[in-house]
Amino acid sequence: MPVVKLTLLVTHSVVTDASSLRILERIKHDFDCEIGAHLHPEETPPFVRGCPDDTSLMRLPFEARAEKLRTLTGAISAYFPGPVSYRAGRWKLSPEDLGLLAELGYTVDTTVTPYVSWRIEHGPDFAGQRRPLHKVDGADLWEAPLTIGLNRGERLADRSVLRSYLQLCSPELLGLPGPVKKIWDVARPIRPIWFRPTYSSAREMIWLAERLLASEPETPLNMMFHSNELAVGGRPFIRTPADAERIMRRVVETCRHLTEQRGVTSTTLAAYIASREGTIGPADTPGRPERAAS
Repeated sequence: MPVVKLTLLVTHSVVTDASSLRILERIKHDFDCEIGAHLHPEETPPFVRGCPDDTSLMRLPFEARAEKLRTLTGAISAYFPGPVSYRAGRWKLSPEDLGLLAELGYTVDTTVTPYVSWRIEHGPDFAGQRRPLHKVDGADLWEAPLTIGLNRGERLADRSVLRSYLQLCSPELLGLPGPVKKIWDVARPIRPIWFRPTYSSAREMIWLAERLLASEPETPLNMMFHSNELAVGGRPFIRTPADAERIMRRVVETCRHLTEQRGVTSTTLAAYIASREGTIGPADTPGRPERAAS
């Protein structure tokens, strides 16, 4: 099977833990992966008295977020090349953070989730966002959205009625009991299909990828999953080894189909952005996937 290159977006607790750091260093050495940043405020210093260090970056004052990002950037840079790829924890990206990312040397953010709104979690509304890679207005930074499509109705995505519907019905509710989750899925005639093995089957991810290879060949395929989704107990819905193995099989099946049957090549986020800027390769490589694990 052709090599699938990793972009590992890591938190402060991971890069400052001795045993986790040794694993990262080994993976970096063996597989030449990219190490980027994934900011979770509740576990990243400095912790300021009276400042709500909860799980939402958007609840923090800008300077508190900035100091935490500087801390995380410095922690990664102490052991690896300075990070240039970023994802906000729990998708909580504030517009003013984009300029800060560029100031700290980041070249790409990959927080945007097209067609998915986090308003019910007091987060950003990405229901009106689209998939194509693009330069951020007013900042020397690229946005590489996750690969997400709709199971139907994308041609109506600009309609205000569908956007309002997605603001309420786009999130996946994996914490629900199984029967309730099935009802939730059935109750949504239009729903997002994520290029993410914990949310979508291999069949669904391949269907989405094939559709985009035909209709948007210059849009990169950006897969993501959390590392703890491959460990028993890492997430509430990963209860047994079979659960974790099922997630990994979806990744392997999807990547094998794309690389062996479709000739898709793999790269890291930073390398792809560099190629778009003309520094290491062709400006537009059709169907090149990014696989980002945070």
